[in-house]
Amino acid sequence: LWVGTMNSQREAAAFRRVSVLSRAFEADLVDIGACKRVTVKCVSERGWKDTDTMKADLQKTGPSLSQWEVDWTHNNGIGACNMVDVELLDGAHHQFLVDCGWDLKEMEPLLVASGTAELLEQRKLDFLFITHEHMDHTWGIQNVLRRCPDIHIKLPADVTQGTLDLLQARSLAPQHVRNDTRHTGQLSLLGPKKWHKHYPGVASSVFNVKFGGIASEQALYFNVADFGVVCLAGCCHMGVPALFARAGQLKSAFPSGARVAGVYVCTWRLLGSSPAISTLPSRCCAPARKSPPITAQGKWLSTSCSNAKCPSRASRTT
Repeated sequence: LWVGTMNSQREAAAFRRVSVLSRAFEADLVDIGACKRVTVKCVSERGWKDTDTMKADLQKTGPSLSQWEVDWTHNNGIGACNMVDVELLDGAHHQFLVDCGWDLKEMEPLLVASGTAELLEQRKLDFLFITHEHMDHTWGIQNVLRRCPDIHIKLPADVTQGTLDLLQARSLAPQHVRNDTRHTGQLSLLGPKKWHKHYPGVASSVFNVKFGGIASEQALYFNVADFGVVCLAGCCHMGVPALFARAGQLKSAFPSGARVAGVYVCTWRLLGSSPAISTLPSRCCAPARKSPPITAQGKWLSTSCSNAKCPSRASRTT
């Protein structure tokens, strides 16, 4: 989790000076309204267990193949999944799920421990927002659908046939990809070049991303009253500059007009990344571990332990 705030008048003034051009077109900014608060609860943020194994899988198959053609090491996956709670200005709360992980066996106890499984069974999650189609964000769909087969699912419009087959429980090429529960609810395919509003102060936008057999990734933007715009991305394959630039299209709720107040990236274990900083949050279960389960690269910091039962794994509030 990385949060940066314009918390002084001097910083805000400096930001305004470098944003003169965007200010000239203030009337053209998109107004999505504002929300009071957003809370992101991490269910799982590790895409896979071992990065070297992941690299080996990619190298033996080649980068041009889609994920449906790769013979992935079946017991190396975990997956990304987060639960979001949005509090509106009137105090009403809305909850939804962002992505659903990869490995069914690995994700199951995480869904239960985080309370996500119970919320799905009680139909208390408004929808499942899939940031992009990569396996560590979508292949755990059976754990969701067997509890709530009619959940509303929101996907980028140029979804591949493989993912559509997965949702409909059709036969799939990789033998270790499984879904026995057909999706019976609403499927929204969100297109590019427009903003998609989900609640007051909450909207998403689709980016063109040609990476690993997918064509797009979508990100969420929360316009938090008296704070500013908070971005939430899956893997951020579109790049941080593009993520921030898109936020510049929104009318910010921060008094000074600062565009980006914070950002949350769901998956921290990236291919080829090596931790520049290793820290442990307070109350962590493993302060004596040689390799702490917290990593950071540059200013992008993850602040939760990978152990689902660790007392430090609390809801992250922006």
